[in-house]
Amino acid sequence: MERLEKGRFLCWRFGACILLAATISAAASPPVGSVLQPKEVQARLAQWQEQYHAVLVDLRAHDPRLTKRARRHASELYQDIVDRAISGEALCQSAGRVLVLLAIAEVRLGDRDDGVWHWQMAQNVSSDLRSQDFAEFTDIAFLMKESLIPEDRWNGLRRNAKGEIQIGEKDHPPEVVPPKLKKRVAPRYPAGLEAQRVAEATVVEAIIGRDGRLREPIVRRGCGHISLDLAAMEALKDWVYEPARLDGRPVSVFLSVNVNFALDRWHGSTPILPVR
Repeated sequence: MERLEKGRFLCWRFGACILLAATISAAASPPVGSVLQPKEVQARLAQWQEQYHAVLVDLRAHDPRLTKRARRHASELYQDIVDRAISGEALCQSAGRVLVLLAIAEVRLGDRDDGVWHWQMAQNVSSDLRSQDFAEFTDIAFLMKESLIPEDRWNGLRRNAKGEIQIGEKDHPPEVVPPKLKKRVAPRYPAGLEAQRVAEATVVEAIIGRDGRLREPIVRRGCGHISLDLAAMEALKDWVYEPARLDGRPVSVFLSVNVNFALDRWHGSTPILPVR
């Protein structure tokens, strides 16, 4: 796939999504909040590789009971990856692949909205994931392909100012009643980054549908660490809006959401999340 413009994806420069495989003796796991040393990172990647394949085996069985187990294990594995907060390619590869498995399990179990959202989060992690054909999973392949964030959606971000709503003809924009936030969920701050005091914000652009739920999330500007950008998208999955309206009818609109991770602005475990 042709390389897209820099900034469209969190990890656009990384190659094929293959986890590092290493044969390393198991060692005692360091606390989640601690900084992993190089040898610990390699050991952790090897452990994730093993867990990833266990989830994959369960999904290949096409057994509802094993699919439920796969969903639980994929969710736990994904959270461990985010909490460890290793940097760069290793995090992109690991988190992206596990998100795809989590999405497959959720869609199979009837949780389509969460499954599509996690699949679209994975697309943010690496553009290479967008070329998957899901040949092993014919039961959900059509939905996954249908849920690709369209190319014009990625490219359209260049034409949309932050928070701009564009409906109708450019020269004669209609009167749109903007959406109103009804339910806000705070992001879960990754344990491995608690000591780093990240003071930036993640800006996510998404579509607010006629049902008031967000879809097609794209990280417009990362905050400096992929784990935090993923945490921001995970929280936004559960936000609910009163939809925008045109002539009294609900309509879909673009909106930018600014998720602020400045720890000194937190109150307990709840961050300040201004919507712009």
